[in-house]
Amino acid sequence: MFQYESTLKSDAFGKIEKGMFITNDASIPAIRRVYTRNLWITPLARLLARNEKRALARLMPLKSPYFPTLLEVARHSHVRSFIQGDSMHRANDRLTPEFFKSSRQLLLTLKRAGVVNNDLAKEANWIITPESTPSVTDFQLAFCFKNRVSQWFLTLCYEDLRHLLKHKRKYHSVTAKEKKVLASKSWISVVWMKTGKRVYHFVTRRLLGWSERQGPEERDI
Repeated sequence: MFQYESTLKSDAFGKIEKGMFITNDASIPAIRRVYTRNLWITPLARLLARNEKRALARLMPLKSPYFPTLLEVARHSHVRSFIQGDSMHRANDRLTPEFFKSSRQLLLTLKRAGVVNNDLAKEANWIITPESTPSVTDFQLAFCFKNRVSQWFLTLCYEDLRHLLKHKRKYHSVTAKEKKVLASKSWISVVWMKTGKRVYHFVTRRLLGWSERQGPEERDI
């Protein structure tokens, strides 16, 4: 059962609430995503929520500290565990080479599970825990694949890696191999930059009023 404490964010897609998830054995800090009832936006809001629930369910058996745990699914909401930490752009002093090395392991964990995040270009979507380890908590744009050798899946994994390396390049030097990855954009990236990104910015910035650095809801209020 989710015990409400506060509302962290409210927008066109619904509300993000923080509280405790109560079980017979423990009380777990948690985040509840409540879906909008707006008839025009509900289909998209539920699609994003479905993406997140599928990804978290796929990752749960791994019991990885990199990702939150899906705790409860209801008709109009779902609950996941809360991971304490700071967004990348708020913890520059802790962005060590070791952090980026661990972030590569995070991406490998996703790949082995057949999951791509698709939203790692924003620094706000990378979390640094108190132990200086990486975490990713927002999976609204994530895809899950059964075929982990398909070209589509591998291309999306490549783009997740490129986004991580772009962040690393901002704070540290990159290797020759990493420079090659950064210089070699996939066709998805090329198409996105020419078409999709403009639409995305229009919807998120003009219509929804989101800022570029708005990331995981419980940290970017």
